[in-house]
Amino acid sequence: MLKKVTVVRNENNRNTLTIHPAKAKELNVKQGQRTNICFGIKKVEVTIELADQKDSQTVLLSSDTMTKIHLPINSLFDLKVSGTDLLIGPFLGILATNTDEQLEKKLQKLSVYGQQYNSFRGALIAFSLEGIQMKNQTISGFIYNPKSGMWVKGIYSYPAAIYRKIPLTDALKKHLMQHIGPTIFNSVYFTKWDMYQWLQNNKQVKDYLPKTILYKEPKDVMTELKSQSSIIVKPLNGLKGRGIKEFSKKGDTYFVRFREKEQNNVLTFNETSLIRYLFETLVENEYILQQRLNLVFEKERVIDFRLFVSKNEQGEWVCLGWVARHGAPKSVVSNRSSGGKIRPGNETLQKLFQLDKKSLMYWRKDLFKIACEASKAIENEDRNFGFFAIDMAIDSNGDFWIMEMNHRSPNDNLPLYLKDLKTYTNIKVNKMLYLRYLAGFNEDDSRTT
Repeated sequence: MLKKVTVVRNENNRNTLTIHPAKAKELNVKQGQRTNICFGIKKVEVTIELADQKDSQTVLLSSDTMTKIHLPINSLFDLKVSGTDLLIGPFLGILATNTDEQLEKKLQKLSVYGQQYNSFRGALIAFSLEGIQMKNQTISGFIYNPKSGMWVKGIYSYPAAIYRKIPLTDALKKHLMQHIGPTIFNSVYFTKWDMYQWLQNNKQVKDYLPKTILYKEPKDVMTELKSQSSIIVKPLNGLKGRGIKEFSKKGDTYFVRFREKEQNNVLTFNETSLIRYLFETLVENEYILQQRLNLVFEKERVIDFRLFVSKNEQGEWVCLGWVARHGAPKSVVSNRSSGGKIRPGNETLQKLFQLDKKSLMYWRKDLFKIACEASKAIENEDRNFGFFAIDMAIDSNGDFWIMEMNHRSPNDNLPLYLKDLKTYTNIKVNKMLYLRYLAGFNEDDSRTT
């Protein structure tokens, strides 16, 4: 049961939590009762005291206890009973950068989460790898102050849940999970080949995957081009369309098309020179070879769709919205960073296939459902995710395809290019709501009072 409270420092008592009798009744605690008060990973025993202060939403926590649990004073918290403990929270963390210097430069961008503070409440800390003190399980970071709208530097305990935006070493990941539990959102990074293998084993989504193999040697490319006129080669860990190339064959001549520095490039080879080129440019087990689909085009621009899929406050996958991406003319990729344009998803789909309103909603519903099913399929007990930017495409026959599932801090600002502030805001809010859920503050436990 969640109860919204303001915590005020009590300088007069030690090891006490003073609450209004009405609040005590709601929480089922009594005068003189000893219980643990928890904030993040910190836990301290206190004695419950009852007092008829004016505001039943205000609780007084002894200053010694506040110091022990590193509780910030300007946040609006929820108070929750968990077994024999009382939880103050949620205490949420964003692991944003490698160094403190990088973090300070990024705080302004991270303020977009703080601007949605009333949607999730609690304490929000932004921190870097450099700020993690493993020896004493504390963090030097910046807590968001909702009253001033500023980030305040301080030293705090580990939060109850973490949104990871950068890579972690196995040792640090193990350390954090030992202390806070399985509440790291984006707990692992995966490659395009990992994604294909995981989804290929799921009957709900496997039919939406283009044929894909892992590159081992130049012979793989030559073999694929005997059965297909062209294939797409992608680096396993590539971002923003970088390194993607189209290999094709016409007669005895081979072509390699790619986009680099906002320019379309075409290289021409015979069989011998292509094999040499493959030896020089591709590394074993670092690329995938993918079936080239007959995707829809408009004015020589390849078109695909990016769907924003997020966990919500109940830990359920929902699709928050989408955009269409129109690649640069004759480009093999659709990414905005490679010259592509962002267009409304509904409008693009309707125009491409001449759909009436009812059909449009039917197609959109199917695309959104596939995206959510793919997100479910990626997870298991060792992999915890909360947000994907999923790239899906439609071929000339109207068949749907899952192209990529972006999870390493994908660009979730794309709705802003369409002035779609609602979708953009929902993306940010849902990340925080899922962190609340991981921290044990599920709004569905009861309605907050």
